[in-house]
Amino acid sequence: MRAELDAARRRGATVSVVDEGGLDGLAEPDLEEIRADLAAAVREAESDRLYIRASAHPRIAVTVVGRSAAGGSQSAHSDEDSVDLWREIPRPAVDED
Repeated sequence: MRAELDAARRRGATVSVVDEGGLDGLAEPDLEEIRADLAAAVREAESDRLYIRASAHPRIAVTVVGRSAAGGSQSAHSDEDSVDLWREIPRPAVDED
């Protein structure tokens, strides 16, 4: 995962990560699946800025939002930014016996 974040930054993207502890307590196989999905989302992103949020939401483990300058040119943050990536990585299903 760190390699993908570094690669995005080398491409010129600004990457912000917010961890609200939502992945705490998940089993290692579940974490591996979430990390693989997150790595793929970051690898495929073409956004100027990536915002990654791991939260305690009951259904969504991680949200990835990409924003870029309107018109596709990289520039300073502006009101003309557009959301060009929205990816929600689901929390693993919990077996309810």
